[in-house]
Amino acid sequence: MNQPRLPRDFYEIFFHVNFKDFVTIRQEYNLSEEDFLFIKRTFWPIVQINIPTHEEKLNLMHYCKTKFELEHGCFDSKQFIKKQITPLLNEMEELKTCYEYRRIKIWRSFNNENFMWVDRPKDFSFAHKLFITELDPTILFFYCQSIIEDIQHYITYYLPGNLGRKKRIFKTRDFVITYILDCYAKGEIPPLGSKKELERIGNQRMGPGKGNRFYKVFNEVIKKDLNREECLKHLLGSSWKETILSLTQNPELLQEYLHQKKL
Repeated sequence: MNQPRLPRDFYEIFFHVNFKDFVTIRQEYNLSEEDFLFIKRTFWPIVQINIPTHEEKLNLMHYCKTKFELEHGCFDSKQFIKKQITPLLNEMEELKTCYEYRRIKIWRSFNNENFMWVDRPKDFSFAHKLFITELDPTILFFYCQSIIEDIQHYITYYLPGNLGRKKRIFKTRDFVITYILDCYAKGEIPPLGSKKELERIGNQRMGPGKGNRFYKVFNEVIKKDLNREECLKHLLGSSWKETILSLTQNPELLQEYLHQKKL
């Protein structure tokens, strides 16, 4: 069994640039000499669409993020977004524009797969022209939109609070409130009165030796109504949501909880 292909960047999560030799392509699709030469001259390299599951997408995005960090020695969200995410978002927006102006055309169909020609303006940035896919242009349009939404979702949940700025210093209160809201989001009750357990959680969330401070601040904060936005702004400031999404251990669950509470 072949091992799953790992992407080099975010683009290859959703698209596969196919550099098969010309002879293989010609045989696979039984192309005439005229069609073969037209493809070779006009569309190379061929781009195929990947449609990963939600879990596969998330795992591959994490893989690309980790790979980028290892290659650069540290992780800078601003540079990561600039080098991997922005080019893909731009290409998706341009493909959508091509569709809206009827510039995505089915050139030929082979074996129920469409060769789609993107007749794009010269000032468009993307270089890919040909897709082999079962999707028709309309479905491709919505697929591009779904990619944009998937990436924006990833930025919101998994790249918060690190946009190339100086390292932010969080207060004990930030960690405590995030922990309490994480508990609420999971339907759990924080361990009230359990000093030992709260100190353990504080050491785990903030680092060794911080547990006692975490415990003391917890006893102050737990009395507050954290389901009120005014309270969260008072305790954490106007960027309270960015703070807790930077520190949460369950970003999607917490975001859903905030949405339910209309926060």
